[in-house]
Order: sequence, then structure tokens, then C-alpha cells
Amino acid sequence: MKMSKQTNNTPTEIPRYWDTFLDAPPKDNFQESAKVILLPIPYDSTTSYKGGTRHGPKAIITASKQLEDYDLEFDQEISEIGIYTSPEIVPNISGPKAMVNRVKDAVRSISNKHQLVGLLGGEHSITIGAVQALRETYTDLTVLYLDAHADLRDTYMGSRWGHASVARRIHEMCPILEVGVRSLSVEEKQFTTDTKIDIFFWPQKQANSKKHPRPTRADDDDDDKPGPASGWPQEARPSPPPRARPPRSHIIRSGGTPPHSD
Repeated sequence: MKMSKQTNNTPTEIPRYWDTFLDAPPKDNFQESAKVILLPIPYDSTTSYKGGTRHGPKAIITASKQLEDYDLEFDQEISEIGIYTSPEIVPNISGPKAMVNRVKDAVRSISNKHQLVGLLGGEHSITIGAVQALRETYTDLTVLYLDAHADLRDTYMGSRWGHASVARRIHEMCPILEVGVRSLSVEEKQFTTDTKIDIFFWPQKQANSKKHPRPTRADDDDDDKPGPASGWPQEARPSPPPRARPPRSHIIRSGGTPPHSD
């Protein structure tokens, strides 16, 4: 008996979501050839008001599917430079210091002068380990810290490694330039006076001014409206006058859910 020939009508290419930044397909998600490496860190341990920063990396990646790849400032398809989305780092919940060390090891393993490393957080404390690792690659490292809070407490809620002490720990490692600060404690204000740390208060002018090479970190904590998922809410203020933006190519974002997860 002659069998009828079956026709395969399955499309050659079926559209899929890849769970990567800008929805890059596997053929474009190679670490070795990428110019940018994104490291998702769903950490949420030292937030002191509301939790939820652990959902930040997934939310950022999901939202990135809606972005246009073309960028007006660079006049090119940003995805063409190669953006590798790393698998998520599993949090170490034994303590903040242990998580700092885990982040340091993770960033150290991918840090080099030929690829830009970006952290998708996650709460602010992940920044400490990243700076520790990046200092080994960049000896002239300086951190640009955009935040509504100073984060300069020596300790907070019994820990030196929580979200409210991030800038203090960074200051102990390398120069730091804080921009947009409008909320701080008496202890932190005294510390800025004693150390003459470079800080731009909002909307006042900076206390000190120096040239700083290689800025490495920016957060969206200086947003003017508190967000529903804010881990440390800051009251809304009238919008400040327009100000110059840092070059986008020099920003590493580590904030969680907007506008602030700490």
C-alpha cells in the first residue's frame, strides 16, 4: 500500500523570548565576543523598609524587551556591540559580608579592560564587592554615586555591609563622587565635613570639586517621586533644573526597582 507523503508545515523560525537583555537570541549571547557583560544579582537582604529588590534584575531584563535597539546618541544599534546576559548569581543569605565576597568573586572572574561590566540589582550592598573586584583591574578607579541618600553610615542595623553603608565602604577603597544627595543623618553630615568627601547636595552646589577618572556606578535613587516598591522611600520634591548627564558609556547601573530599593 502506497503511503501518502506528509507535509511539514512547521515554520523554520518560531519567535521566542530568550530572557536576556534586549531579548538577544542565543547566537548573539556570547561572553567572549561581547563588549558588555551584564550580571544579574537578585539580592534582597539588608533593605530596611520594603523588600522586593530581588525582583529587580528580572524586571529590568523583561522591560528591556520593549526597548528599541537603536540609540540616537550613538547613532547605532546598541545590541550590535555585543551584550552578554550572564546567568543570575545565587544569593548567599548567611550574611551581608558573605554576599559581598560572592559578588567580588563573580565580578573578578569577568573583569577585564576590554569589556564593560554591569550589575543588575538587587540592593545597593552588591556594589561593595563589585568595587573591590574592579579596583584590581583599574588602579585609578573612582566611583560616581548618584543617590538621594548619602549611604555613609559606618554601621546600620548592626551591619557594616548593608545598604546604608555602601558609600562609606567605597570611600575606604577609592575616591567617590556623590551627586544628588538630599537625605542624610547627623553622623553622615559630620563625616562629609571631616573627610571633605566630594558630594553634590541637591539642589546645592558641591562641597569640593576634583577631577575623577573612570566613573563606575549610578543609581536611580535621585528620582523626584517615591516609587511603590521603594525599600527606603524619599519624599518627593519639586523637579530640579535641567543638569548635564554623565556619558552613558561610563555608567554601570546597580539599582533595583525604581526609584530606590534601599
